[in-house]
Amino acid sequence: MPTIKPRIQVTLEPDTWEAIERFAAASGQSLSRVCSSILEVQTPALAKLATVMETSRSLSDRAKADLEASLTSGVRQSQAAADEMLSLVTGLLKEAEEAPRLTAPAEGQRRGRARGVS
Repeated sequence: MPTIKPRIQVTLEPDTWEAIERFAAASGQSLSRVCSSILEVQTPALAKLATVMETSRSLSDRAKADLEASLTSGVRQSQAAADEMLSLVTGLLKEAEEAPRLTAPAEGQRRGRARGVS
């Protein structure tokens, strides 16, 4: 069924395309859905940033420079936190893959001590 939602076309860098394509394949989602989800998650921050940018038009050059420096620092800190979180998750997944698997005892094999044996 056709949608009435607005549409856009974007040109991506090859590494961005590859990451989105890999994520879509791994999650079983379409490329469109992945891109839409990424943008939807970022919408609140984007709206706030738009407000800041609109407000900054009336600021002095010095205030604009300070604001830009603060925003740049905040973005870097956010990216560093996201990278750290992804590293932790990746480490946990690697540990889970390397952990010994619990297996059921072979048929006829008992678990625990036999009765009457101390």
